[in-house]
Amino acid sequence: MHWHAAEQVYHWTIQLAKVPSISGTIGELEMADALVDLLLTIPYFQKHPQTVSKHPVPHDSMGRSVVTALLQGKGNSRKTVVLLSHYDVVGVEGFGRLQSDAFHPLKYTERLRNELLDTVEEGIRAQLVSGNWLFGRGVMDMKAGLAMQLSVLQYYTELAEFEGNLLLVATPDEETGSTGMFAAVSLLNQLKLIHDLSYEVCICSEANWSAYPGDEDRYLYTGSVGKLLPVVCGIGVETHVGEPLLGVNAGWMIGEVARRVELAPELVDEKDGEFGPAPTLLDLRVVKDAYNTQTPNFAYAMFNVLTVQHSPQEVLHILMDMVHQAADAVHQRISEQLTMASTRMNQPLPVSPVRPNVFSYHNLYQLGVERYGEPFVVHMEQVMHEIENTLPNPRQASVQLAQTLSTYFHELAPFYLLLFAPPYYPHIALNDSNPYERTLQDLAEQVHADALQADPGVRLKRFFPGLSDVSYCRIDDADQVFATLKENMPVLDRIYHIPVQEIAQLNLPTLNIGPYGKDAHKWTERLELKYSTQIAPQLLANAIKYVMDM
Repeated sequence: MHWHAAEQVYHWTIQLAKVPSISGTIGELEMADALVDLLLTIPYFQKHPQTVSKHPVPHDSMGRSVVTALLQGKGNSRKTVVLLSHYDVVGVEGFGRLQSDAFHPLKYTERLRNELLDTVEEGIRAQLVSGNWLFGRGVMDMKAGLAMQLSVLQYYTELAEFEGNLLLVATPDEETGSTGMFAAVSLLNQLKLIHDLSYEVCICSEANWSAYPGDEDRYLYTGSVGKLLPVVCGIGVETHVGEPLLGVNAGWMIGEVARRVELAPELVDEKDGEFGPAPTLLDLRVVKDAYNTQTPNFAYAMFNVLTVQHSPQEVLHILMDMVHQAADAVHQRISEQLTMASTRMNQPLPVSPVRPNVFSYHNLYQLGVERYGEPFVVHMEQVMHEIENTLPNPRQASVQLAQTLSTYFHELAPFYLLLFAPPYYPHIALNDSNPYERTLQDLAEQVHADALQADPGVRLKRFFPGLSDVSYCRIDDADQVFATLKENMPVLDRIYHIPVQEIAQLNLPTLNIGPYGKDAHKWTERLELKYSTQIAPQLLANAIKYVMDM
């Protein structure tokens, strides 16, 4: 059989990208329908339409669905490869005056070439001229990966001698809360029982990109980084702006933390010589109801911390140490300023320099229980109940709970309060001590060898550096992980739910074989065509064959 993968992947990428499936919009519903329609153009699924399904995400106010398609080969083999993808994309606010064509890759690429060629950076200019790159929202993340999986799926439907099963799973909401994947975990466990399947591996086809500025290599991965979203709150002592030395500005307190945590090497995780990305600030706010001349007494910062080995408890301890350093800096600065003021006034000041305390959410909550007893617990529960009823953003809900907790301890101010906000992504990788997973590592190395024959610039790495739904295929050390999260992520199991037991039941190792691109989530998002349409699909097809031959 002659497989026209390149033409098919290219065509389907453009077709899928035209659906504006931005997370949290009706476009996700339209995308699920479009994907089902596309699957039903494949002869096998026309003959077996019952194997293509939309599964509603439970309790989803938008009515979104997980799309599945099951290919069952000849014979009675239970071996199954799960092909995982997501069909949502991020927004297009940054596309400026070209926004109207963001979801039309051919037209958008042409407009960039005609209207902005002289203004984009040199590397992008060369890629626009080359004709080997396709620009537009979603072409890289991850409509091309989905198109690639569809093409490989069709290839195997037409392979008469194929023994085994392929299960395509396409989820919504990957770019925001992964509610689609949470639904898919339970669904995968159900389908395994219904169809008597044995899941061998989950292969995701997220696009790969440069590991560092100037890197032009392509990558295969045997796992994915994890993510924590620590929140540091600064509770200050308010004062009139004309008397700043009589208070402690919460905004300044948080600024000292942000300066230390941004790109901090202490939070760059490492495993077996492979490093995760550095931490970075995602949100920093001073919380005041209105403008006035009172200094702020509450501010917070949220940080993106990616992990390859660190547990939540380890990240919390590292961050606590860094916040203690910030507290020392606040104390030192206040001391210096009081000394200078005293010298200028030629008299001692009746003010002593303060050093902020540092608390975890769990520690401060327990202090509230000890001091205030049942009324404290009842009030905090009432606040939580109000939050649940209003269905807020879980990150802002976390901040609201922290702020409420802090109001019980004005006499302790200034102090820092640390907690975790959603989402949480476990890091995932093949386990070298597991014989089966060592076999999967050998398989990945064989796929890598195949890749090198076609492209010497392909590398095999352990951790996909972006975030992926594969993180929820299994969780190592789940009891320890969730003990820390339960204590310090106040919205966990209330308005943010991770299906821990279902993930433990699934317990599925993963690989990532996907297309290649650049600038995910930017207005210059683009897909390299030769590797993505010619080489990567063949590597995915090879990997499936190797799994079935194991």
